[in-house]
Amino acid sequence: TGPRHRASFDAESRTFTIPESAPRSTRRFELARLAVQQFRQGRAIDAALMQATQLSSDAARHRARRVLSSYLAAAVLMPYGPFLEAAQKSRYDIDYLAQRFGASFEQICHRLVALHRPGAAGIPFGLMRIDAAGFTSKRFPLPQLAVPRHGPACPMWAIYQAFLVPGTVVRQLVEFPAGDRLLFIARTVEKPRPAFTAPRRVVSLMLVCDALYADQTVYGDGLDLSSSAPVVPVGPGCRLCVRRDCLYREEDPIINA
Repeated sequence: TGPRHRASFDAESRTFTIPESAPRSTRRFELARLAVQQFRQGRAIDAALMQATQLSSDAARHRARRVLSSYLAAAVLMPYGPFLEAAQKSRYDIDYLAQRFGASFEQICHRLVALHRPGAAGIPFGLMRIDAAGFTSKRFPLPQLAVPRHGPACPMWAIYQAFLVPGTVVRQLVEFPAGDRLLFIARTVEKPRPAFTAPRRVVSLMLVCDALYADQTVYGDGLDLSSSAPVVPVGPGCRLCVRRDCLYREEDPIINA
């Protein structure tokens, strides 16, 4: 351990450094990611990156390597079969899964998004993460949900509402102008800060799935999931939304209804 604010590995001295204040789930994940990078999986990642011609800079390749090693680390800590079985039995209860696998809320959300194995797939989830300024730092879109790369989405989305009730799960049954109905599940997560004098860092995470899957999750319990049920009318974002009578509109649309 040491005074650094992020985990790091010095290849020359073969020294791994991680903040003393890091939560247990973070320590386990960083160690798993280090193991992945240092053994055979690391060479496989490097080989894949060499063939990825769309990665045109060292910065892009570094980020892609981190993403791929994070995926493999999650697979080590949360093996596909046992994790899928636990997810289905618990009806995708994120808090239960976090305790079961010693992971954080965010790590569980990431793993749920990755359950796409043919013949053994979980619910198709999308994922979005924003900070208090509305900057989108993670995005895994769904066909029915175009998560914005830059700029804010619809202010009615649960991911923004979650900032009003920190640490509490916010669920929404929403409907887009085209008629698509989705279940939004959002919660804020506070990242560890190195000292009291450092500003708090709070982000909001949101899982998204088609409303047709809502009854397979604990987050659909108590909701009226019928086709005539009341829903929250939302859009993709003010500039692309055709709901001209929305009280929450902040910008004029650039498309015609």
